[in-house]
Amino acid sequence: MDEKDIKLDADVVSAKNETEKLPEDIEKKVEETSSDIKDVVEKASEKAPDNKNESDDEKPVKKVVKKAAKAGEGDSNRPKEKVGEKIGKSYTSRKFKGGAYSVVLSVIAIVVVIVVNLIFTKLDINIDLTDNHKYDIHQETKDLLANVTDDITIYYLIQSANENDTQTEYFSRFFKQYPKENANVKVEYKDPVLYPGFAKEKGIADEVMEHSFIVENKTNGKTKYVGYRDIIQTELDYTTYQSTITGFDIEGQLDSAILYCTTQTLPVALNVTGHGEQMLGSSQTSLLERSNISVVDTKLITYSSYTQLLDACNFMIINQPSSDFTDEEIQLLKDYMTNGGRLLINTGIDSETLTNFRKFLEYYSVGLVDGIVFEGDSNFCLYNRPFMLIPSMYLSDITTNIRNKKLVIAPYVAGLTVLSEKRDEVSVTKLLYTSDTSYSKALTAEVFQKEDGDPIGKFYVGVQVEETNTENTGKMLVYSSGYQGNSIFNDAYMADTYGNVDLFSNSIDYLVDGVAKTVSVEAFSAAEDVLSFTQARASRLALIMIFAVPLAFIVIGILVVVMRKRKQ
Repeated sequence: MDEKDIKLDADVVSAKNETEKLPEDIEKKVEETSSDIKDVVEKASEKAPDNKNESDDEKPVKKVVKKAAKAGEGDSNRPKEKVGEKIGKSYTSRKFKGGAYSVVLSVIAIVVVIVVNLIFTKLDINIDLTDNHKYDIHQETKDLLANVTDDITIYYLIQSANENDTQTEYFSRFFKQYPKENANVKVEYKDPVLYPGFAKEKGIADEVMEHSFIVENKTNGKTKYVGYRDIIQTELDYTTYQSTITGFDIEGQLDSAILYCTTQTLPVALNVTGHGEQMLGSSQTSLLERSNISVVDTKLITYSSYTQLLDACNFMIINQPSSDFTDEEIQLLKDYMTNGGRLLINTGIDSETLTNFRKFLEYYSVGLVDGIVFEGDSNFCLYNRPFMLIPSMYLSDITTNIRNKKLVIAPYVAGLTVLSEKRDEVSVTKLLYTSDTSYSKALTAEVFQKEDGDPIGKFYVGVQVEETNTENTGKMLVYSSGYQGNSIFNDAYMADTYGNVDLFSNSIDYLVDGVAKTVSVEAFSAAEDVLSFTQARASRLALIMIFAVPLAFIVIGILVVVMRKRKQ
């Protein structure tokens, strides 16, 4: 084969490559050129020497020429595919079908979401999907509304132009749930601008604010105003001296107003003073106020007989006295209990000098242990703080809605004991207790670790005492309190996260005995919830995070490497 033939063969290959790249509008010309090249190739093949005499260099070229010829022949015989046919085939391809299926499903999903949203909006249906149902009214509110038989109307004072603002939308999430629980409760919007004299007509002398409420009992005519300032909770930023809203107490305030309007006689609590008692915490005071319980400070020496005490109050509070009671005061308290009186007592931690007060408690088979109780079992105290007790609970009416549900925190408290000797008419029910490994340390102790001679548990943190006779039943609740005013009812532990507020609320309900109902619904907090762990649980979590999780990753990594090597 001469150089001319080789060049001709190369041109054939090149022409074939160019044919594949040409656009459709010149495809016809390419086919004609390919046909001419085919004729030339055939003539050149006739002149070529026999295959036996071909050199090694000529054989590859010959093969390329033949492949090019066959390709050219195939291209010339292939029918031309129209643009319309190509478009039609694209609509029947697997790729198009899969994409169309996805689009249809997406459209259906969007339509379903829109329709469901319209239905829920039209029917005014809201579903709270938060973990703790923070936008639903509490079960306590539902129980309160279930017992309402009077016709109650809740007026929401809001300008018509602001009925769709963020504040109104938030408030309405709560108060719109009230009529759903009881048909006797209704909600109405009132524009204070259009009806400037409406509040005075309802007997409200105060100047009303927007986003406030008026609760009216149309059956007995009682009304109560719930101001916006009573609802919001604020905190002062000392860097900017600006107040920031940290929570809303809308549910608790509305419950309190409904209770006020439906309760004929409001209860009174006497707060005993004159013995260095601690002031009630703001959380205790707030709960009593929301429960429409009036708290009156009083001195026992101003009463000459127990009948005056019974007439003056529904129950009495003795909160961590630091100086002793007189013999006359102790006798007055005994007579008060014998004739059906009710007492809530928070003991002090330094009770060595309270001789008469200690004897009064021992008269009801309750003993005081001097010092601070430390917990030896890490399952019953906060992490690394054995003096922050998490007592266990016996089942009773006071603990039934807390037991196994919430933790009660008892900080720096003294221990209580139940004496084996007691009068026949006295019964003592144990409420809260520490573990058998707990121990008590004197205030003068230099170390916190257990030493020989330290009193050992179990200790009680709360007990319930009843004195029953043929005519009356006196009731008394005794809780151990702590060092420097610390108490089981401290403000720091009266949040909804803990069971302390429920314990206090249940204690008041027990003492008033149906005369009134406490409102222990906590305000909605804008702050993040705080997790509390016992020391044992915190230690287990630390072991998991430090050792178990890294070890799991290492094991998984080794398994992955081994499996990959086996596949290779």
